[in-house]
Order: sequence, then structure tokens, then C-alpha cells
Amino acid sequence: MERMQTELVPAEDLELIKNMMTGSFSRSLEDPQTIANFALNIERYDLPADYYRTYLEKVAAVTAEDVMAMAKEYLNPEQAIILAVGEADKIEEVMRGFSPASEVTRYDYYGHEVSGAVAVSDITAEEVIERYLNAIGGPEAIETIQDVTTTATAAIQGMELKMVTRQKAPNKLLVETMMGNNVVSKQVFDGAKGKVTSPMGEQELEGEMLEQMKEGSAIIAETNFLKEGYSIELQGVETIDNRECYKIIVTRPSGNESTAYYAVADGLKYREVSSTPQGNMVTNIKDYKEVEGFMFPQAISQSVGPQNFEVTIDSIEINTGMEDAVFEN
Repeated sequence: MERMQTELVPAEDLELIKNMMTGSFSRSLEDPQTIANFALNIERYDLPADYYRTYLEKVAAVTAEDVMAMAKEYLNPEQAIILAVGEADKIEEVMRGFSPASEVTRYDYYGHEVSGAVAVSDITAEEVIERYLNAIGGPEAIETIQDVTTTATAAIQGMELKMVTRQKAPNKLLVETMMGNNVVSKQVFDGAKGKVTSPMGEQELEGEMLEQMKEGSAIIAETNFLKEGYSIELQGVETIDNRECYKIIVTRPSGNESTAYYAVADGLKYREVSSTPQGNMVTNIKDYKEVEGFMFPQAISQSVGPQNFEVTIDSIEINTGMEDAVFEN
């Protein structure tokens, strides 16, 4: 912004922007609503009657000197607000370098101002995980779980999907997603091999994708966190949805990291943030209820980039005598 006030914009840069604006304007004319919006804008902003009729001529006539003059009149670099979206702990120091006062403000997903994690010394990451396992039923009781079937309903972009997840100890997994009575996708892991079936066809998993499915196949993920190959780090206490939570960074054998938040008050997990090819996925875990002596969430909300969807847990069945044949792929 400062350079725009003191240096003429290069001719090629100016021409590029003009071409982009011309193309965008021309494409907008293909939408029937555009003309109506033009008329509204003329009235709303008291524009000249021929503003849009002469728009392209005016764009073509802009010079580098015009750009500098407008930059000097309207740009205020010292008052600029720079917004970055991502994992705050990883980008805060970079962002601080842009602030003359070295000030960075954090906001949560809903736009509420929050503070970063506050260091604690009276508990370890291992103890946080142990508190969680005790909160959901206790390590000894968890070892008695041989299989779990979870049926859920998700609303995604106006469509209702049914998801049935079957898990069998120690590491078998089957996830079927249905629209009506039709299975639209299927993920299966038999403890050694994994496969994904979708409208794009079938894909045998290998390498990192296979390792990720293996890591996600445990009935209770935290039962693996204290085992060899996993690393957990306590970052401190952070407020999540008005609830103080211990923030734990989990590094899996595959190298993939996720961040989990366990409430200080009751030990339960209320949020998990993980990386996907589409960006960070934020999973909010809600409405814990007892099911056959164990605490399970009854609702989950997830956001990945601009997509958001709500998942309602319809039923959870434990120890039904599930056969290994269910996971054949």
C-alpha cells in the first residue's frame, strides 16, 4: 500500500487488472439479475445514470498516475487490519511482525474474541488423557468393548445423509454413507487392508492413506495415545465455547497432527482440529449421554473451509457380537 502511494504501478500490472475487471464485468452481464442490481446501485449510491454504460471506457482510461492519486487519498496503511485464518499458535508470531504495536487479536470460529492457551504446570498431557478415559467409563470398562455400531444423520447442503459406522476391536472399521436406501460411499478396513468405494469407483488404500485409516479405526482413539509411536503435548488451557479446556497436540505414527480440547471441569473432549486436503476440519463434540455405562456424544458439528454440517447420533449399540466377515473388502 505504501508503494502505491509513492511509486507508479507498473504498466503490465495495471493492464492485467484492467483485463480482469473487464472480463468480470462482461461475465456478470450473463446473469439476468445483474441489470436489476445495476439499477439499484445507481439509486442507492446516487451514481450517474450512465455509470454502467460507460464503465468499461472509464476502466480503460485509468492511468498509473490515477492509481497513485487514489492511493494517497484513500489508503491508510497504518490503519490496516490484516486477517489471517488458520491455526493461531502457528501463525501468531508471523502476524505480530505486521503490527507496529506487536498486537494480535484472536477470534474463534464464531467471531468471538478469545485468548491463546495459558500454560499450566499442575497436570501432564498423559494425565489429561487418563482423565478423559475415566470420564467416559474407565480404562478397564473400555477394554470390555468388543464392537460398536453408530447410526447417525447428517444434513449437508440441504441433503440428508445416513451414516452407519461399525467398529470392532482392536482395529476394524466400516463406514457406510447412504442417501435414501442407496449406499453412496463406503470405507472399510479389516485390520490390514483398506478400501474406499465411491461414485468415482473403488480405491485400494496404501501408504499414508492406509496408515491414516488404521489410526482412525480404534473404537476410542485415546486408548492409543499413550502407546509407542504416538506423541502428546500439553499446550495449556484455552477457552472453547465458554469452557476451559486442556489443549493437547497429538502426533500419530504417520506424522499427522491434530489438536484436541478436553474440559478442565469434566475431562470430556469437546473439540478436535485436524488437517485435510480441503483445509482444517473443526469438529465440535456435543451433548454427552450415557449409553450402556459409557459416555458418548449425541451430536457433532463439523466445518471444513466454507462447508458446515451437523451430525445427529440416532443410536449407539455396543457388543452385539459383530462378525469379522462384516469387514471383508
